Amino acid sequence: GGRTLPSGRIPLRLESERTREFRRGAQALLCFLDLALAWRPVDPMGWAGTCEEGEDMLLVGQRGICSFPVFASGIRRSLKRAADGCRVTWRRIRVHFDVVRERQLPAPWPWAWVQAQDASML
Repeated sequence: GGRTLPSGRIPLRLESERTREFRRGAQALLCFLDLALAWRPVDPMGWAGTCEEGEDMLLVGQRGICSFPVFASGIRRSLKRAADGCRVTWRRIRVHFDVVRERQLPAPWPWAWVQAQDASML
């Protein structure tokens, strides 16, 4: 739902609000996906592991080795806090996003984005 003008168009203010919310949600999604990919198992079965160093800023109070269900529960808890509008969690998301933006991508990703023959992969 949403408000529309008699002409059927969406008011510019509402459209910019939706764009801002979309960007904010996309930023959070990227941060939580990055966090999920930071899991590194330490046992052969993958039941216990740790988060890559520096990637755990969204997992409050969770440091060191833990089981995967505990790790996933921490992600879920942070995601719920973000959905509830927790300002501290959103500040952590913004910091995490800034860190991700500055990170150097491992090979072959830096040049894979510009090679025409690899475009179908992306």
